[in-house]
Amino acid sequence: MQVFWLPEKEPVHNDNINNNNNAINNSSSRSNRKLPSLPQELISAVLDHTPRSNLLQLALVSKQWHAEANPRLYRHLYITTPYHWDCLVRTMDNPEFTMGQYVESLVLRPSPKLAPSSRYSDVVSKQHGAPSGYVRIEPINFDLTGLEHMNENYPELETTQKEAEWLQRVTPKDMAIVLNQCNNSLAYLDIGGCELLGDQVLEYCSNTITSTEYLKAIWVPLVRGLTPTGLSHLATKTNPHLRHVDLSFCLKITDDALISAIECWPGLTHLRLNSLYHITDASIAAIAQSCPRLQLLYLVRCWQVTNDGLAVIAQKCPDLVYVSVAFLSRTTEEGVGQLIKQLPKLKWIDITGCGINSLFKQMIIGSWTKARLERGWDNIHFNDSSVALL
Repeated sequence: MQVFWLPEKEPVHNDNINNNNNAINNSSSRSNRKLPSLPQELISAVLDHTPRSNLLQLALVSKQWHAEANPRLYRHLYITTPYHWDCLVRTMDNPEFTMGQYVESLVLRPSPKLAPSSRYSDVVSKQHGAPSGYVRIEPINFDLTGLEHMNENYPELETTQKEAEWLQRVTPKDMAIVLNQCNNSLAYLDIGGCELLGDQVLEYCSNTITSTEYLKAIWVPLVRGLTPTGLSHLATKTNPHLRHVDLSFCLKITDDALISAIECWPGLTHLRLNSLYHITDASIAAIAQSCPRLQLLYLVRCWQVTNDGLAVIAQKCPDLVYVSVAFLSRTTEEGVGQLIKQLPKLKWIDITGCGINSLFKQMIIGSWTKARLERGWDNIHFNDSSVALL
């Protein structure tokens, strides 16, 4: 509970009563006048520098402020609880709703950290979006858009924490209602973890590409219903605006489907392909040939990739900064070494569980570090996490 401090009132003197009455009369007459409205450019400048959490208050100032603030309220939809998702679906399902045309990004993320309510008696147990018996121990930050740090080496989707996870309950019908409203301006779509979704989502996105070519990023990790047919919707024509794609854990994706899609995305800078067991060096060669601007490439558990695939990447993608070859058992120090020695901008590489000789790994890493130092290149952070043996 917030406590507001109010200063003590100054004593009122008799000789000031008449002056106060005159001031009240003058203010009353001024209140009856219609104040001139601010220029639209000035209102826009104010709203552009206003935190998202405060836009709602400014939208209530006047009709003019409402018309300027409301589109900004819907520009970035960042949903982290089932309560807010249900509210969004009901809003989008209203035939009189027209703000969908302003939506640029839709990001669905796991709920903030939850804990049993019995542990937190001082916290109100009935919170919007918190399942029965749980409370949120982290507040929801309504100033976030979900797109922060998108150009960095952001962490992958956590697939081991399933407790109280609402993303698994997002249905194709609800997603269709939302995308149907905002597919004319949608540029960023993150629905990672929505396991019930599938090809329908990419079909809606293909309409976006065909009509406006606005789509710049699509993250669909763990969307289990995604098949080569769905991926083909994004390969109907060349989309030079697409920058980020995450197909991790979409286990049905094949070599042919990925190659056809990659050829239509020449502007890709970030590509994550975690646990795509069917792709081979043919897909890696297509990536190297079609996407020379890549800055991030994850090939985690793509077990059929070999040293030959890494060699092509090293030759064709000189801008790579972040690379993961984790658990590529068919790659050795020979293939990984070509990445180290041929990519001058490389800063981070994950070599966990790949085929590098474990007995001589530290010596091999030392020789790579020395080779880059001789070339005048920056050092690389080698991520080599321990592998749990069951």
